[in-house]
Amino acid sequence: MRSNLLIPLFCGLVIHSLGQSSDDGQQFIKKRCSTEYVTLRLDPNRPPFPPELFHITVQDLRRDTSRIGLVNDRRRDQQEVVFHVPAAKQLDDYLNAGYSSPNGKHDLLVVIKELWISEARRLQNYLTAYDESWHIAFLLEAYLKDSDRYIPLTFFDTAMTASAINSSVMAEHGIPELLSAFMDKIASFDLDYDLAVKKPVTWQQIDSFGRIRYDYPMDTATKLVRGVYANVQEFRNNRPSLTNYELSKDGSGDLGLRIPDADGQMYYTRSVWGLCDGQQRYVMMDGSLFPIFSIQHQYYVFGSTHLSHKSIHVPYILPITGVGVFFGQTSFSDGAERHLRFFRLNEKSGRVTN
Repeated sequence: MRSNLLIPLFCGLVIHSLGQSSDDGQQFIKKRCSTEYVTLRLDPNRPPFPPELFHITVQDLRRDTSRIGLVNDRRRDQQEVVFHVPAAKQLDDYLNAGYSSPNGKHDLLVVIKELWISEARRLQNYLTAYDESWHIAFLLEAYLKDSDRYIPLTFFDTAMTASAINSSVMAEHGIPELLSAFMDKIASFDLDYDLAVKKPVTWQQIDSFGRIRYDYPMDTATKLVRGVYANVQEFRNNRPSLTNYELSKDGSGDLGLRIPDADGQMYYTRSVWGLCDGQQRYVMMDGSLFPIFSIQHQYYVFGSTHLSHKSIHVPYILPITGVGVFFGQTSFSDGAERHLRFFRLNEKSGRVTN
């Protein structure tokens, strides 16, 4: 296969060599994605909520608090899904408008642990147009506030899958429905009883418990250990089990990885979990290596899971002395196209998902 002599850059972003910052990752996503805004509106016909809550405060303890989704649009471009304001303020305003009362006597703290919309599948309707099927992952916790103490009340861990014309329509209908179910659960409690009998915790304890999820070496690593990750646990621990490897690039620009067999002979592998070259981390998807970057405590992958038949566009990472690492994409003519997009990396399971 012969590559083009002229190599156009379809995207570029400087990422610091060691532990790139959240700002770098944000810039990368915003450079590649358009923005789809979500607005939450109260249903004027909703049933009245018991006047027990005077005020509701919302705190956002998600891994990445800057967006609620990364989705494809109908043109195969990618969009980041966001509220017009930070998620904590959006839910704070919405819940106080619909569920607090000047006659209430309790203050409620709501903690967001998960709020993410993703594509489930594409459905063809009877008009031959396409509707999307969307998935919302949702996890909130509730605490009664008593002076500087908090009484654990309940949590609501669920998901919703439904069809809608786009992700914003799904979010604008689905999130209020999930919030309504969450608040109905709170309304079923005897708040005075819970306040009297349950053991209180401090905000520091709530915050600390939420951040236990990020208590592993890679989350705070300032020096990346070079080597091959056999599994996600080695990635989390910043401790690859194999340091002897060879990395090469084929004619299409894909990275090829060779590791030693039992006799010390190098062979190509497509079955390891990932790789770190000492500067950049990669995960293997569909037998190919793609770069990992982080925003706050969330890892994202810029990669692809399949090829289609057009010219191929493959990512590369070019170290630049004294600057960092340059993300780019190279074009070749071989009748196939790798469509690149952003994915989320689950640092517990090692899965790469929407």
